[in-house]
Amino acid sequence: MNIQTERLENHVARLTVEVEDKKWEQAKHKAARALSKKYRIPGFRKGKAPYKIVLRFLGESSIMESAIENLGNEIYKDVLEKAEIDPYTSGAIEKFDLEPQPTYVFTVPLQPEVELGDYHSIRIDYEVSEVSDELVDEALEQLRQQQALVEDSDQPVAVNNRITVDIHSEFADDAPEVVDSAEDEDALAEDSTDIEGNEDDTEETSASDDDENTIPQKGDNFAHRHDAVLSLDPEREPLLPGFIDAMLGATVDEEREFELTVPEDDEDYADIGGRKIRFNITLKKVQVVTLSELNDDFAARVTEKDDEPLTLLQLRVRTREELQEEANRKTDDDYANKVLDAIVEQATVNFPDAMLTDRIHEMIHEFDMQLQQEKGFNLETYQQVLGITHEQLHEEYHDAAITGLQHSLVLGEVITAEGVTLKDDEVEAEIEKMLSQFGEQADVFRQFFDTPEQRASIASRLLYGRIMSRLAKIGKGESLEEEEVEIPVEEASTASVSEIEAAATEEASTASVSEDEVEEIEAQAAEVIVEDETASDVAETDDEEKSE
Repeated sequence: MNIQTERLENHVARLTVEVEDKKWEQAKHKAARALSKKYRIPGFRKGKAPYKIVLRFLGESSIMESAIENLGNEIYKDVLEKAEIDPYTSGAIEKFDLEPQPTYVFTVPLQPEVELGDYHSIRIDYEVSEVSDELVDEALEQLRQQQALVEDSDQPVAVNNRITVDIHSEFADDAPEVVDSAEDEDALAEDSTDIEGNEDDTEETSASDDDENTIPQKGDNFAHRHDAVLSLDPEREPLLPGFIDAMLGATVDEEREFELTVPEDDEDYADIGGRKIRFNITLKKVQVVTLSELNDDFAARVTEKDDEPLTLLQLRVRTREELQEEANRKTDDDYANKVLDAIVEQATVNFPDAMLTDRIHEMIHEFDMQLQQEKGFNLETYQQVLGITHEQLHEEYHDAAITGLQHSLVLGEVITAEGVTLKDDEVEAEIEKMLSQFGEQADVFRQFFDTPEQRASIASRLLYGRIMSRLAKIGKGESLEEEEVEIPVEEASTASVSEIEAAATEEASTASVSEDEVEEIEAQAAEVIVEDETASDVAETDDEEKSE
């Protein structure tokens, strides 16, 4: 075979392959035999009709079509090896010419390529985070609220009560006219509404959640939430100014409607300042909250399980330290991501369109799963309601998919370049650390953590943390100590870069398990325990019957 290779701009290789006449004739005869087994040709058993009879009965085009496909599949792998092509996915036959020589033209998407450049020279200023006295005060106040005595009340709503409500709200005025300046468009691009109180399994939504570049219109949702728990503290008024006054005097099961204006000078509402919001609130519960004084007795009570109860001053010092540690962790994460952004900006990243399409489909699938879990309906329903076609949805994810691929591929290349690995026993140590939260029941829960999927996830998270820590050192210009060369654990070596990057979004950035995860695992463990006990009872019954 004569093979010519051409690299195209979209990271695809075009392979022009001339096939010997003899091989082509053999392919036609082979195709004719295969076709004669599929179709009954009068006067011949299946698969026994001569080539010329098959040609006359089925026609040359049928034999040609089958021969082109079969021979193409047969020589494809050999062509890739001889051309030294590393494909991202299967190629396709672009065209086939019979004259002057049987010739295939294959197009093959190539594996992505990354050139990092001199990323060790990147330097970014590091700003140390500082915890203010106000943040410490807020943390202690939250602790005070958590420790408060809460009693249900049948009295009308009063200041400092805690209420449970269903919230429905929408924009009550016409949206401002679209302006031409880029700055004004950006200022109107995003809406954000926060609801203070507890977190439950429902979420508030706003018009801008669906499209960051859409100005909320009259009738669009502002906030929507069921069983929201709100503290009516005048110092930290929930939702919008005037909300507490609007709810004063309400009684359980009462429904109230009112309008409030979004503050013009509040940074949290800079995008929608001055807009009017119509609320429909159903009051479901009223609670009287009695707060303890912030003194040594309070500090001793909330730290009574410690080795030694703390004074208020000691509790304040520890709270500051914990907040500082959390702030440092967030600052470090943000800083490492800035360094990664800088590396991506100077890197050269090439990948085929097929890879981009796959990534978009992954993102759409993830969105579908999110809709089903959080909203209770699927992507198809979402598209029908909003009138969005698959092509439009594909286009919406296009830019984000490119950015995500660039970061993932660059991160993977940096991991390879830096030789970042995990020691053999690190995943095991992390599992033990996570199990330690369950105390004496650790062995019961082990089966839920010590699985190939969980080990791969843990390895990805550890590896991600390690490479991001190294990027931070590079950005600061710190010396990089030589790491001991270890054979990576199997889970880390098989984890994809996307899995490693996804580990960054896990809440369990340290060896911790959320309350929801604990409840789910405990429920599964309870089922296992019941099954074990049932099996044990059955076994004992069988033994008793045998003895009788």
